[in-house]
Amino acid sequence: MDAGNRPPGRTQEFVAALGFGEKWGREVLLDRDGRGRLFLELTTDADHPHSEPAAAYESLLSTLEPGAQVRFLQIFWPDDEPRAAFLRQAADQPDPGTAFTSGLLCDLTGYLSHAPLPYLRRTILEIVMVGEESAESVGGAVEILRSHGLISRLLRPAEVQDLARWVFHPVLE
Repeated sequence: MDAGNRPPGRTQEFVAALGFGEKWGREVLLDRDGRGRLFLELTTDADHPHSEPAAAYESLLSTLEPGAQVRFLQIFWPDDEPRAAFLRQAADQPDPGTAFTSGLLCDLTGYLSHAPLPYLRRTILEIVMVGEESAESVGGAVEILRSHGLISRLLRPAEVQDLARWVFHPVLE
């Protein structure tokens, strides 16, 4: 199978990648065959009146250069932020004053400190760019997603490495 026809979702592409480098004016994960991969995390824009993911994805695909590839990843990722926010709020509360409520708060915060993390569903868009035109179309793709109520955030290299570790070795305890 030639490089242009390989599916974007192969594990080998992560393992055989050359690392991160600049190509076409963007920091990308470089493939051995010269392609670059960008990873965007997608979320819904709370201020947009109507989120239209299906229309956004259709519009996105129509803007990419022929040969560019896209993969959507739905990942359940451990999320410490809700628990950390609660523990911060609990620490800021004044002493409840009674032994019962003090003990209850202590037990609750103790449990939460050791309980498994909750999971957050993350949507990751992987764009495999084949040339300068596909790199230029990424900016347009971000705007298209925004117009349909989706916000995209480019993942930094360390976040892509964390993503790869999680995909290949999830710890679901």
